[in-house]
Amino acid sequence: MMVNDIRAGFKELLDEANWMDKATYDGAVKKLAAIQEIIAYPDIMLSNTSAIDSYFTTITIQPTFLRSILQSQRSNTIRKLQSITRPRFVVMRWRTPLISLPLTRFDTIGAKYDPEGVHRQWWTNTTINEYERRAKSLVQQYNNYSMPTGKVNGQLTLGENIADNGGLRAALKEAYRSHVPIMCRIFRLVLAVQGYTRYLARPDTKEPVPPGLENYTALQLFFISAAQLWCTKTTPDQERLDLLADTHAPNKWRVNGPMSNMREFSQSFNCPLGSKMNPETKNRVW
Repeated sequence: MMVNDIRAGFKELLDEANWMDKATYDGAVKKLAAIQEIIAYPDIMLSNTSAIDSYFTTITIQPTFLRSILQSQRSNTIRKLQSITRPRFVVMRWRTPLISLPLTRFDTIGAKYDPEGVHRQWWTNTTINEYERRAKSLVQQYNNYSMPTGKVNGQLTLGENIADNGGLRAALKEAYRSHVPIMCRIFRLVLAVQGYTRYLARPDTKEPVPPGLENYTALQLFFISAAQLWCTKTTPDQERLDLLADTHAPNKWRVNGPMSNMREFSQSFNCPLGSKMNPETKNRVW
């Protein structure tokens, strides 16, 4: 149910992306429909216990926690190497969902993989040019952000910034009860906003309010909960290294960046037009 809501939410974002031409839009809808959900555990775990025993034969519990972790990683590496010799359709069956899972990866990277996971460009040049024009605005936005140890590199973090921005917008499109924060974490806030308002508008919806937070609206709590996912504390050295090499923006800007681009946020918190969290120009790809 939650995954279907997320999928529907991103479908609405595709419908709103009037910068995509019809050929690219049709391909995106087809790719969205081809995404597989891999959640919890496969059915075989309930029906074939011998297969589960076989899966873990290369793992043995070690005397220390660290050695057990290393043993587990070694086992995973062995399985990955073994999978290379499997028929192509078997390998693609589990690899394609990994390519497709972050839904807002319908970008210049996702444009190079079709719904079957085959490496080929399925976006038209017209759509790519329009996409890059919009992406450039996000690069400029994040280039203006900084931390105590240095500035954010908007080009380096572009892909993740597009995912964060498109994500938060889409989870609020098709949100799903108290599980929203969990799913946001799984999808890197890949899908988050208008569906939550739709959910709140359902006649049978009674959103519980946590004690002590009665003065906040459900929509405000949605944004607060999403922001808390990125609460963190890091050392100056690590922060400096992340600014140089990490493709993600610092967590502060993974919150303030996307939310400042959303009209729903500024209206919910009554942010004055022209303030940092309600700029006159709001950047958007999805």
